[in-house]
Amino acid sequence: MDWLNQEESDSFEDILKERGYFNFGDYRLCYGCERPLRSIENGETLEKALILFGNSMAGEKEFAEYIKKVYQGLIFDSDLSGSLRRLEAGLAVRKKEILYHLYCIEKEIPEILGHTQMMDNQALGKAMSIPCSPERSRALVEAELTKTADNGEIVCEMHTKMRQIGKNHKPDRIYFCARVPDGIRLDGKKLEGAIYIYKITEHSGGKK
Repeated sequence: MDWLNQEESDSFEDILKERGYFNFGDYRLCYGCERPLRSIENGETLEKALILFGNSMAGEKEFAEYIKKVYQGLIFDSDLSGSLRRLEAGLAVRKKEILYHLYCIEKEIPEILGHTQMMDNQALGKAMSIPCSPERSRALVEAELTKTADNGEIVCEMHTKMRQIGKNHKPDRIYFCARVPDGIRLDGKKLEGAIYIYKITEHSGGKK
């Protein structure tokens, strides 16, 4: 297993925050090997490996289809690739950050909301480990961040904020609904209680 002797970081977070090295082009994994991020012990370790490999997906459509399969705890909008094309910094720059933000959303939201059913979106955002908050403009929420479902609406005002690149550019964002209301269906599918990822894109409302 000489390939395991490469100087890869053992930190999932450091790799996706570009503080550690990982050979994304090498898809080999094993059971019980020394490298934690190459060793598949259970479903969680497999998911982390698959998330890392997502950085190798080239185009918006390929990336969108891949993450829909990997993040089993999230529901993604059907036009995800369309929103990815509007990333201000571009997908190539944002891929690792997107992969990490989605991981945090998937893992942290259920745990945070599991402690209370009464938490508002502002408090929820503050409880996250990554920058996250609701959109302040109600007009913008209604115009651009509300998904029409079969029998109601899914308000996706929550957003994680990616790092700012340059003084004149607003950070790209992931817009989502932390918990779809009871009884909501979309394309005939029950979504109540789900985390719905609506857009991975530029700052809504255009450049200001």
